[in-house]
Order: sequence, then C-alpha cells, then structure tokens
Amino acid sequence: MAFIPLGIGVEVFAVAALLTGRITYSTMAGLFGVACVFFGIGSLLTGSDTRAAINVALAALYFHQWWHGGGGGRTRRRLRDLRARFQGTRRTAPAPV
Repeated sequence: MAFIPLGIGVEVFAVAALLTGRITYSTMAGLFGVACVFFGIGSLLTGSDTRAAINVALAALYFHQWWHGGGGGRTRRRLRDLRARFQGTRRTAPAPV
C-alpha cells in the first residue's frame, strides 16, 4: 500500500520544513492532517478499522489546529467571496386561484 509511505513522507517533509523555518506550526499541522488522511486510507485498505478511525480523528484535530492557527485565512477569504457573489432568489409557492 503506497498510502502509508506517502503519509510518512509528508510528515518528514513537514517536520524538516518547520525546523528550517520554511513553514509555521499551523502549516505543519495542516500537512500532518493530510498525512493522517493518507494513513487512514492505508489503514482501511489493510483492514485495520480501529487504526483508520484513530487517524481520521487525528486528521480532524490537525485540520482544526490549522484552521484556527491562521492557516485557513485564504480559504476563509475564498469562501467569503463565494458567499458574497451568491444572491438567493425568493421562491414562493403558486397561489390558488
């Protein structure tokens, strides 16, 4: 299964980039979340449901740290711009005659 080595590679890259000062802690948390998703997929494919559930929970925790640590700023801005362009239309039911 190629997902588990891919997750390990993402984690090693994230730690090395943090130690050299290339990324912030919140970006590292986001990359760890991606790595946990890869670990979860690899665990599902190998038949370890408990390990997959733990990895999904860790991914949610890391993505929460990324989002609230300032890493989701551009994503928030894109969602806000998308919301501003949306204009709802009022739909009413046909009136009885």
